Amino acid sequence: MEKNNFILSIDCDWVINPDQHKKLLSYFIKKIKDVEEVYFSNDHQHHYNQIPLNSVLINIDDHHDLGYKDYQYKNLENGLICEASWILGLIVKRKIKGLIWVSNYQSLFSDYLEDNLRKVRQLNLFKRYFNLEEIEDITYKKILVCQSYDFSINSSYVYNSLIALTEALHKKIIYLDDLPNNRTLLQ
Repeated sequence: MEKNNFILSIDCDWVINPDQHKKLLSYFIKKIKDVEEVYFSNDHQHHYNQIPLNSVLINIDDHHDLGYKDYQYKNLENGLICEASWILGLIVKRKIKGLIWVSNYQSLFSDYLEDNLRKVRQLNLFKRYFNLEEIEDITYKKILVCQSYDFSINSSYVYNSLIALTEALHKKIIYLDDLPNNRTLLQ
């Protein structure tokens, strides 16, 4: 697929074993060649403003980030998002037209299946895959990388390896961690 507002988001907590890490590095190397800069942050909510309107978000992540608790919905009403509700914010504010989630097999979605399906049915496109081969033919306009060190013991290692590859391939790195988590993030 041609890069028609396809945005790649990688959450490093997706990697749960060395083979998966190797596959992610290989995928990243193929996909980074078509972008000029890569955005890095510790938490996902800092990526919210990097998503252009009418994008299709491809999210490689162990978590769906559609919100998990009632207070996250109330926070959205007050303009606040967190790492666990940033995609919910994108849907509610109609910034994305589609979501492709590359999850792990054990990634939770069905615990609140009816509620989660209600959220993604607002989109023109929702797909869930379990391996990177399913998204091999997509070319990206932008790449966002989230460390999520609170959710995985491997994430710092994965995050630093993606930074090293980005540097080695002479791409511009933009760190987003100095942004506040306040209502200015939800636009």
